[in-house]
Amino acid sequence: MPFEKYKDLWELKEEHFHRIHPDKAVLIFLDCKDVTRNHRKYNLLERDPVYRFLSNAAYNVAMDTQLSCAIYAAVDEVSIIFPEVQWLMGYFRVGDCADYILSLYMQRFLKHFWRDYPEIYLKGTLFQLPPKDIDRYLKYRQEVCKAVSMFYVAKENLPSEKYRGIPFDVDSIKKLLLKEDLYQILYRHRDFFVGIRKDYTADETPRLWMELMR
Repeated sequence: MPFEKYKDLWELKEEHFHRIHPDKAVLIFLDCKDVTRNHRKYNLLERDPVYRFLSNAAYNVAMDTQLSCAIYAAVDEVSIIFPEVQWLMGYFRVGDCADYILSLYMQRFLKHFWRDYPEIYLKGTLFQLPPKDIDRYLKYRQEVCKAVSMFYVAKENLPSEKYRGIPFDVDSIKKLLLKEDLYQILYRHRDFFVGIRKDYTADETPRLWMELMR
């Protein structure tokens, strides 16, 4: 066998690959680096905020690849959920290697996203969850993003001593915003507060996929 003396190094790489289970939905989570820390450069309350472009990029990739998915974007993150794992694997043609699928997906995503924000880098994660937990996951991310958006409003409008030490949960920060008459800002920026949910359903399964999956 060629390169037999390096077999241990190849196996080391193989051992650290993550594999996709065909019976669970695939979830790709992308999170912008240092966006919420830089309020001056990235104003998330402006007309065309980062999360809108994250949502648009994910939807564009779905159309490009014809892969059905659920998309949820808020604040500085986006989740893309693929319930039909076999079509995801069939499109990328790298077997069940989650590492390869994530990297190939991100390259397609960034091709769209960097047209508007070429200076923003993203942290990417791929993991899986049972189909029954998809709605629960989306609710979880919405609750987290609601809390983040409320703290963002507090940081934009209040001295730090007023919100420092408040627990990171929706109810605690909501009380402060109501007291300071700032909660109405979230109503004026509803997408920032609750996020953007999109679902893409592929028109048809490309013939190439069908041939690959035989």
